[in-house]
Amino acid sequence: MKRSALSNVLLLLLCFLLAAALLAGCAESPLPDATSASPSAEDASPSTTEESKEQEEMASEEDKTQEETIDPVRAYYETKCAAFSVMNANLSKGQIVFVGDSITDLCPLDDYYADLPLASYNRGIGGDTTVGLLARMGVSLYDLAPSKIVLMIGVNDVNCGADNETTLANYAAILRGIKENLPDAEVYCMSVISENDVLERMVGLNVESNMLKILSLNPSLKSLAESFGYTYVDLYSAVSDENDRLKYEYSDDGIHLNAAGFAVWASVIKPYLR
Repeated sequence: MKRSALSNVLLLLLCFLLAAALLAGCAESPLPDATSASPSAEDASPSTTEESKEQEEMASEEDKTQEETIDPVRAYYETKCAAFSVMNANLSKGQIVFVGDSITDLCPLDDYYADLPLASYNRGIGGDTTVGLLARMGVSLYDLAPSKIVLMIGVNDVNCGADNETTLANYAAILRGIKENLPDAEVYCMSVISENDVLERMVGLNVESNMLKILSLNPSLKSLAESFGYTYVDLYSAVSDENDRLKYEYSDDGIHLNAAGFAVWASVIKPYLR
């Protein structure tokens, strides 16, 4: 069933809010200065002790706020997984599964892939990372036993500050799980796509730093995919400008694809799915 224009707008808004909540929740607090010594219990004056108590209370409040901020992401993730579990019982095996984060979640697959001989199922979850996908492989992939898998995951790992080595280790675990549980499935590993300054203005993300990580990550994803006998598909080049930024015409918020961007994605991946 095709989604209405209003539904698409609402889902885009939801996914953007989830991305903002995820970024707020995974932002790291600065580490204390290792060169500054804390006063001992014997040396601490009453005023110093009182100040320390106030700082502890403030830190506790910050932790509580961080937990409350990340809750929408967790709640959405759990709701989607529960829905997938219910839907899977009525779906055919051996079809195509698109799995990933909000970029996949937002894509109205019927608008772009209804002409394929196999049905396409959407198993994207806004705000998800390689860690989150690893925890839901059963309900998102194994239960459906797809013959073709389109995998797009990793941009939220970058946005949350995960180092590429950790992201690649998780990605390898995802591919290993597929190889062991779905040995006959064809897997198409999509590149992590670029971002642009619209996202930076909206949520204060350092897009320049992210792009350096993405430019380093994608060649490693390609090598990893090929080491498992899977196909790496370069969407990054198709949607990026000469400055390695996501083209404005393909995104309204600097990270998620819009209708024109989804059309480019379809033009890149559909030849593999026919």
